[in-house]
Amino acid sequence: MLSFLLAHPVCAQYEFNAWRFGSNAGLLFPATPASGPPQPDGSSFFAIEGCASIADSAGNLLLYTNAEQVYSRSGVQLSGGQLGSGGSNAVQGAILLKHPGPAHQYLLFKVDEAQNLFVGGLRYTSIEMASNGLAGRLVFPLPHLLTPAGYLVTEAMTAIRHANGADYWVIVHGYLNREFLSYHITEAGPEPVPVRSVVGSYHGFTNPGCPMRGSPDGHQLAIGLPGGA
Repeated sequence: MLSFLLAHPVCAQYEFNAWRFGSNAGLLFPATPASGPPQPDGSSFFAIEGCASIADSAGNLLLYTNAEQVYSRSGVQLSGGQLGSGGSNAVQGAILLKHPGPAHQYLLFKVDEAQNLFVGGLRYTSIEMASNGLAGRLVFPLPHLLTPAGYLVTEAMTAIRHANGADYWVIVHGYLNREFLSYHITEAGPEPVPVRSVVGSYHGFTNPGCPMRGSPDGHQLAIGLPGGA
């Protein structure tokens, strides 16, 4: 469930009110907390760890993924919806965001997992949905590599709304170093050159799956580490 929680501050309205996760599990959150607790909303979906979902501005489920396949709200796999192996065992293996540019388009980001030796890096694809939200397709089926070739990143990934209120930052952490990579996501898509920040703890074999979360105002970033920060 971490992917949902960590992505939540980046979108307005109710775009993260419909969750898909775990083994046939789902939750549907009401428009306001006063309307009552979230209701079970199961499916045939299965995700080990890395999973994400996104709804429209009214809270109606649109897409969900386990970082290896992408499904529409009806549970049908999208055309070209195979993302390749890696990511389903990553603690924050996938994030779904509304594209800042083209209408009815969404961006899916995925990172690889320790079991796969992190070889996949950070990748993304664009998803084009029908105007009624019932069907969609991957604009390019094989996710594009964002991180430099051979650069390994951990299982940690989060997204934060840009200060301009329209764009995003997608943030990952390098493996075997102390470096954060922050990718600016604009109406033209992800910018290929990240902002590099060397700060904090070394991320290696003992802590490759530490979840990250950005503050709602985008000014701070927290990351959980075994044995303390």
